Amino acid sequence: MQRELAYILGAIASDGYACYIKSNGSYRIGLKVKDAPYAEAFANCLQVLNKKPRIYTRLDKGQTYYVVEKGCKSIYELAKKIKNHEFLFESDEEIYSFIRGYYDGDGHLSHVFGDNYVVGITSVHKNRIDFIEKLLRSIGFNPYIYYSKHKNPWRGLKEMYQIRLHKRKEIKVFMEKIGSSIPRKFKDFSNIKIEKMREIYSDEELIKTLKKSTEELGHSPTKREFMSAGYIPSITIFMRRFGSWNNAKKQANIELYHEGKN
Repeated sequence: MQRELAYILGAIASDGYACYIKSNGSYRIGLKVKDAPYAEAFANCLQVLNKKPRIYTRLDKGQTYYVVEKGCKSIYELAKKIKNHEFLFESDEEIYSFIRGYYDGDGHLSHVFGDNYVVGITSVHKNRIDFIEKLLRSIGFNPYIYYSKHKNPWRGLKEMYQIRLHKRKEIKVFMEKIGSSIPRKFKDFSNIKIEKMREIYSDEELIKTLKKSTEELGHSPTKREFMSAGYIPSITIFMRRFGSWNNAKKQANIELYHEGKN
């Protein structure tokens, strides 16, 4: 398989689509996204495969979307296998390209503190996340899976699963070997220090993290919930700085629990 095809399959698995049109018996693959670089990367990969796509923009509820479409039965059939997690890649390079396509759609790069970043890949489909995790482990990564509930204004609370990479060394390798076509999802980590360093956080940074966890979880977090969700820094830092977990919550004006549940 060519790397370009693997990228296309990754993009379809995240933000793209592959459909059969009964009215005329045709097959269509495509991508409709807000990021122009993502659409360009998808279109370029199709062109390398000698499959000239249709490229245009569409205004939807005041937002400009970039659309790339192509009628192609062979890619449609491969995309269906990926959706059912039946497809096996033959090389690491194919996996890198597939994950790059998926990350461009449903991934993010978050700055935590200092030189600390988190790479995340999200999906509402648990089996999809399990599939991505398996691929990442096959090429040497050690990802963690987190579960949360996402508040959707139209559908209410929705289950969400996320793969995260926390270690500096892994993030550096991820960006070097996989990377992204979208500038905001990519950073050059060639000079990152991967040796373990002592982290120093201000009171304001700790309180900000605690408030953020409360907003994302939808309630005042217990120590177990905070740790399970993978927030940084550790509970120990909060307790050393403020004397206890509840004292940290007081500083952040967050609800306190009764004894036994904090």
